[in-house]
Amino acid sequence: MRTFTPKEKFAVKADTGNKAVDYHMERKTGTNEWVKVPGRLSLRVGYLEKHYEDIDNLLQDIEEVIPENRYILSERVGRLKHKLYGIKYHTEIFVDEEKKIINEYQTEYDAPDHDSIFHNPKLIYEMESFLFQIKSVLDIFTQIMSMIFNISKMNTYSISEKGNKIINKLLEGNYNLLRNELANQLQMHESWVRDAIDMRDEITHISDLRGFLCFIKHAWDGGEHAYVSYPSMPDGTRASSYMINTSTNLLQLLSDSIPFLITKVKLDNKQSS
Repeated sequence: MRTFTPKEKFAVKADTGNKAVDYHMERKTGTNEWVKVPGRLSLRVGYLEKHYEDIDNLLQDIEEVIPENRYILSERVGRLKHKLYGIKYHTEIFVDEEKKIINEYQTEYDAPDHDSIFHNPKLIYEMESFLFQIKSVLDIFTQIMSMIFNISKMNTYSISEKGNKIINKLLEGNYNLLRNELANQLQMHESWVRDAIDMRDEITHISDLRGFLCFIKHAWDGGEHAYVSYPSMPDGTRASSYMINTSTNLLQLLSDSIPFLITKVKLDNKQSS
């Protein structure tokens, strides 16, 4: 990918602030040369001024064992954290918007005489973004596994009629305990992963969110209560529950798999020292 860098700067007087005490590595444009650049990150990207301790703790151990010279691997782990933060962000925005509308309906509600769907752009776009981020995390994690276990040409978490490609690659060749145990862990998550990828493809690539339903106001029969269906996935599952359950499953997949990656990195570090 091309690197986009601003061409113009302006100077400001720095009376206070935090001086860079560390550095990160950047590759010179058009070359394979890496250089030290002041500051831990070239660009700090974030949506919220907050940290998610479960994500930070999940990735801390692998971040600590990656050697300094493995710049691309370190960058991929950083990108993985960014995407996991994105999943949290989209889920929180969706849940907050859902709660806001429920509160509005419970405060003042104009019941309809026929079923009607309230299309909420925030709910629609947050769900679409959530699904893309789920698949993106799986793709980046595949790249990390491929780098650590020296598997070439694996950029996406791909499942086809021939099975899961990264699992098949891990099981190829002579028996290797770490590779086989990692493959076994991934296989344990195969069912929900396949469903999540299919959901992403169906909703975002094929049907433009057809089947995803926002709030449905049901026809009022004049009784004491009128009824409204929660935003739901095509199979009827409440959308916010689907988001929470899927992100929980994803974190569990990473938690189950990362120890094998850490062991492999430590073995490589030991052999190279």
